[in-house]
Amino acid sequence: MGEFEEFGPTGAAFWRAAHQDYEWDAVDEAGLALYCHSLDHLAAMVVILARTAPLVKGSRNQPRANPLLSEYRKHEAEARRQFAALKLPVKEAAALQVRAANIVSLNATKAVNARWARRKASAT
Repeated sequence: MGEFEEFGPTGAAFWRAAHQDYEWDAVDEAGLALYCHSLDHLAAMVVILARTAPLVKGSRNQPRANPLLSEYRKHEAEARRQFAALKLPVKEAAALQVRAANIVSLNATKAVNARWARRKASAT
């Protein structure tokens, strides 16, 4: 692969970080690509969740958890499995996991700030 144009901002950022210090063979790079796509999906869900309510109306108007929360948890678990499949040494894995968390967290912060800015603007 070698290129990261196929990823969104989150996946591309992690792809670059993963290639800064490590050499990847074709098989491992394919697994890395899957993980980067998963990070992009998680980042997109974070943005959507930041724009929507955590509780939604159920079929009988009862409050229920936003179904996207469950999907997020499933995708997050799958991303963890994909990351574990890369079989990085513990020290390197921890450093890359922190980078991934920071990338997703930054996107979440941006989404929440944008949501509050829209609410503030509509209140005035």
